[in-house]
Amino acid sequence: MASFNNPRGIAVDKAGNVFVGDVANQKIRKISSSGAVSTLSGSGAPGSQDHTYGLLAGFYFPNGLAVDEVGDLFVADALNNKIRIVELKGYSISPELLPAGLQFDRIKGVFTGTPTESIINSMYNITAYNVYGSSSTNLGISVSSQPGNALSFDGFDDKIIIPDATSLRSPVVSLELWVNVHTLTTRFGRMILKRNDMPGYDDSYSLGVDSLFRFTATMCSGTGTVEGQRFAYQKEPLDSGRWYFVSAVFSKDSVRLFVNGVHQQSTYTGYPIGHGKSALYFGFDERMAFSMDEVRIFNTDRSAFFSEDMCNTLSPETEGLTAYYNFNIGRSSGENKNATNLFDLTDHRNNGTLIGFQLEPGDLSNWTESYAMVIPVAKDASSISDQGFVVNWEKPRFGEVNQYLLDVSNDPGFHSFVKGYHQLPIQNYSHLIKGLAPNTLYYYRISAEGALFNGRGKHSNIVSVKTNH
Repeated sequence: MASFNNPRGIAVDKAGNVFVGDVANQKIRKISSSGAVSTLSGSGAPGSQDHTYGLLAGFYFPNGLAVDEVGDLFVADALNNKIRIVELKGYSISPELLPAGLQFDRIKGVFTGTPTESIINSMYNITAYNVYGSSSTNLGISVSSQPGNALSFDGFDDKIIIPDATSLRSPVVSLELWVNVHTLTTRFGRMILKRNDMPGYDDSYSLGVDSLFRFTATMCSGTGTVEGQRFAYQKEPLDSGRWYFVSAVFSKDSVRLFVNGVHQQSTYTGYPIGHGKSALYFGFDERMAFSMDEVRIFNTDRSAFFSEDMCNTLSPETEGLTAYYNFNIGRSSGENKNATNLFDLTDHRNNGTLIGFQLEPGDLSNWTESYAMVIPVAKDASSISDQGFVVNWEKPRFGEVNQYLLDVSNDPGFHSFVKGYHQLPIQNYSHLIKGLAPNTLYYYRISAEGALFNGRGKHSNIVSVKTNH
């Protein structure tokens, strides 16, 4: 069914493909060993254009062909008075249009550049080819500003299963994650659990929430008995609907828990981690609704860096990092039927599979907007008088903010609040506090709230200020 116009040059490669100079059509054609005909290069219009995408190249009377030992095709482009080379190995991508700032090298198959526009889960088909054939794969590209997306678990049947790997069974394990707990329906729930091989008391290491609504780090010896289970608890209950940075260190004889970079409790175990060959789970218990983001797993004691890690993304090459999940996958609260894998950014490739999620537009059991790492920076007070002062802060490093929430208290632990100054919504970066007592010490902190996300970021640092006499 194929047709030619004045075919002249012919060359044959090692795989038995026949190449033809389709002279009057200004094209290079390929006939496979089975007889299938395709256009390899040439737009069909006379010209002399080179192009990485062969069908956009221009020839003018290509009447001589030859193939060398490595498979490159040489063309005598007669009326252009040139010798041209057609690469018979490389990569193609479809669609051709990439996010602004990104480039795709069709010879090496490498993406380069820095994206300058936001793209959520745009799908591309990439084909690698040589004279012996081709192979294709689909690739989703997402470009978003931090904190990007999170994953929301509905507390019923959602979980992520990450197969066991040696890199997840080190003698010392440090965990970090941002988490927003929505509801807890029974006495405890675990966000992250690496199991041992016992039917009971099976936490090799885990992070969860207990019946008092406190973050909890758990470590078991692997004996399967209650005597081989130890806990480290958060000092005070957490607030639902707010993002927290939770981290823990599980070592040869202890477990230590940190919340928002602050040490909560260390518990002596007297035994090392009871490792098994079971999977790593996110959302194991199916009894707690929560969202999670920025999960990092280390094979070292990372506690000296928790405060710094809280406010930053990490390089996948960070020393000791054995698994890193930034959750920037899918379309926030959109159609995500194909976004069923969680990818490890490190070379360990501890990828996970989503189980039980309802990846439909608007569903809570889906990829959602994240508000992790959206943390304002409280600054020193100004215009201090005997009855008030002006609080000041800077916008967060990451994320978009709809409004700020201000707390003012006489208590550094914020167990009580100055009347009218608990989660007071404010639109700008400063606010006058009035009606205070003279010569009195006060404390303030700020948190950010998003326009679309039903939740709040972590509180800022706390600033103290004393009113004048």
